Amino acid sequence: MGYAFINVSTQYINLEDDKEEIFVDCELGGSCRLNIYYSDLQLSLRAEIPGDAFPQWRAVKDGARTLRERWMVR
Repeated sequence: MGYAFINVSTQYINLEDDKEEIFVDCELGGSCRLNIYYSDLQLSLRAEIPGDAFPQWRAVKDGARTLRERWMVR
């Protein structure tokens, strides 16, 4: 059985404050892969979440930023 892919974006999308860019690739009825680049932190995150959890992608993005900022050595 083959897979059907829904490519939500074919390029990175700049988010509100230009500090983050996101690329999303979802499989129909499957998982979604997120590539998030935090330009101000010079950090790239790759994550895979269940397709039905896609509405929580912002929580993943924000949680990763919070974690990195708390671990940052100053």
